Amino acid sequence: MNVPSKLAAATIAGFAALQVARHIVRTKRNFDWRYKRVIITGSSRGLGLVIARQLVDQGVRLAICSRDESDLAVAAEELRQRGGELSPFHVTSVNKSKLSPWWTGC
Repeated sequence: MNVPSKLAAATIAGFAALQVARHIVRTKRNFDWRYKRVIITGSSRGLGLVIARQLVDQGVRLAICSRDESDLAVAAEELRQRGGELSPFHVTSVNKSKLSPWWTGC
């Protein structure tokens, strides 16, 4: 491949990348998180808590759950102080009958 061909290919690739980036920015800008409901598992710490914080800041109503009840209480209090509307649930089993109240509470 000669230099002009490489330059043309790089220009086309750059233009395509720009178009993709513009699409992503426009889509994100136009999406309104307010009044949405989101379920986050493992949301009492780590990445789940970081995501919960960001969504609360966007006005999302959350249903959060964790296996650790004390961590869940701390996370729920923090998210409420940030203005979040949420339903915390202590979930310890994958038994559907025990998950039903959590799921319907969302």
